[in-house]
Amino acid sequence: MRILALLLVLVMTGGVALAQRGGVTLTKTEARAMAPDVLTRRVFGGLAPLMLPVAEGGQPGTRPTRPLRRLYFYTLPYGANVAGMCQSEIVAVEFMPAGPPAGADTLVRPRRITGQPVYFVRDQARLRAGDPNEDEAEDEGRIDAACAAIDPRRAHTIGARNEYQLGVALRLLLDVAEAARGGRALVQLDCSGLIGPGDQLNDPQCLARFAELGLDDVFEIVPCDPPGGSVCHRLFVGAYQVDLTMAPNNQRLAGAKIEPMVIVGPDQMID
Repeated sequence: MRILALLLVLVMTGGVALAQRGGVTLTKTEARAMAPDVLTRRVFGGLAPLMLPVAEGGQPGTRPTRPLRRLYFYTLPYGANVAGMCQSEIVAVEFMPAGPPAGADTLVRPRRITGQPVYFVRDQARLRAGDPNEDEAEDEGRIDAACAAIDPRRAHTIGARNEYQLGVALRLLLDVAEAARGGRALVQLDCSGLIGPGDQLNDPQCLARFAELGLDDVFEIVPCDPPGGSVCHRLFVGAYQVDLTMAPNNQRLAGAKIEPMVIVGPDQMID
């Protein structure tokens, strides 16, 4: 979160445009008419080169009717502390009225800024190798430059609580899926929550379901709470929830469970 941390410090010390009292006011109508780079400079001032704007939204040719509530940006990506991975932050700038109500022409000013990290794969082979010192041995500047060349708005991003869990969970998923594609179960596989053509999936059908899993479908990783106090990583993969449970010593994978989940789309970045 290097860029986001810097941004928040500068906001608090008045170092960027949105932190200056009365320094930024605009309307939704103006925001939609501005070129993305112009709007970014308007909001972030000298930090604009570090920010990548997300399209404000709306239907082409349709005039907006509500005041501007928020704008979204990605920070310029850089190397994560996980081999083969890059990190960015989704930054939301929220606005509040600065003038009388006038629909989309209501004058607004920044109210607060929030952010959360997201990650994407730069080099799957490096990620798979899992050497924690691999990226440290490279020049940090070259890694950051390689990540900065990838647009996070077009990359497949993954949300995670921390980088350690991110790296461990993704490598475990790759191991389980590759073994399944080779026709074997790396650990005990649990598909009891899935229904097949008849009833519950049989072993070959369960194996085939795990074989379908890939990093391009992972969108979030969170901790889970298995019985016995073991460490568990929960991955939301496409239409599935996959729980990878570690042995009590936390050194090896003990079980993998897959079950369906209800897809709830992320908050729309349109107001």
